[in-house]
Amino acid sequence: QIKYNDIEQEIDNNRLLVVLKKVLTPIQYYVIYHLVLYKDDMTLRKISELFNISKERVRLIEEESLRIEA
Repeated sequence: QIKYNDIEQEIDNNRLLVVLKKVLTPIQYYVIYHLVLYKDDMTLRKISELFNISKERVRLIEEESLRIEA
C-alpha cells in the first residue's frame, strides 16, 4: 500500500532532480546523483574510470557541486 507521504516525498525528490539538472553540468549531476543522493554502488574509483579522470578530480567535482548557489 502506497502512503500519501511516500508519494509526496517522491514528487519532492523528482523536483530536486529537475533543479539539479538545470544548475549542474552533466558530470556534476552524475557525481551528486550517485555519491550524495542515492549512494548506490558507484564509487569515486568507478566514476573516475567512467569519465577517465582521477579519483581526486571526482572528489573535487563533488565538493564544487555542493557549493553551487542558485
